[in-house]
Amino acid sequence: MKLTILASPLADRDVLRRAERLADRFNLEPRIVTDPEDVPDSPTVALVATGGTEDTIEALLERSSAVLLLHWHSYNSLAAALEVGVSTLHVGRAEEAIRAFKRLVGTRILVVGGKCSWIRGPDPSDLPYLQTVEVDLEDVKSVDPDGSFEEKLRAHGIDPSELNRNFLDLAGKLHAVLSQYGANAITGDCFSLYEEFGAGSLSVLLRAGRALLLRGRSRRPGHDPANARAYPSLHRKRDRAGSLRDASRPLCLPVGVA
Repeated sequence: MKLTILASPLADRDVLRRAERLADRFNLEPRIVTDPEDVPDSPTVALVATGGTEDTIEALLERSSAVLLLHWHSYNSLAAALEVGVSTLHVGRAEEAIRAFKRLVGTRILVVGGKCSWIRGPDPSDLPYLQTVEVDLEDVKSVDPDGSFEEKLRAHGIDPSELNRNFLDLAGKLHAVLSQYGANAITGDCFSLYEEFGAGSLSVLLRAGRALLLRGRSRRPGHDPANARAYPSLHRKRDRAGSLRDASRPLCLPVGVA
């Protein structure tokens, strides 16, 4: 994946060299863009390297199917992003977000029980960089647990006999459906999944190496999604995902890939 370096045509060469070193640090291929006509249409991590790049930022968001935007505290980088009205992530806190972004792009995702709130477009299939499969909660609950699931847990150093059997069976059902549809990750409203399967089952699924993309609000009165004490095992995951502004302006920000 590339690091698209958005720079003014007047940018100093030292600035561009610094940006290229950053690309090496993140194991990305640098691509310097100074003209809005040259922005890529493929998913990309992008650094707002200098001021004077507002038109280029706009062009990138219009053309690229998925963007993770970064800034740094120099060269009017953040000012340019704020002028356009987009959210960015500081390069000093970007490593985990970039790993999550790489995992998200091109992922085949199982959407359980309807659209998750982190997908801002009207339909998950509107997002061209994802392959989505939608299933009902009842379909998931009706399948038999995957017999190989416990072996996968052992391969990750987890003894299934030490786990709650109900949690283990429910996690095995989710694992079976993921395998049936060839999906790499599962998403849905996190509180709907919590209510149906329990935080323990979702935790077991994570421990078996499956990816969850969770972010959402409760459907039941009295549930506060900001209350980390009520749902600690979900809340710890929630701040490491991808939030999409909408399908027409596909800005991707880190808010939930586990």
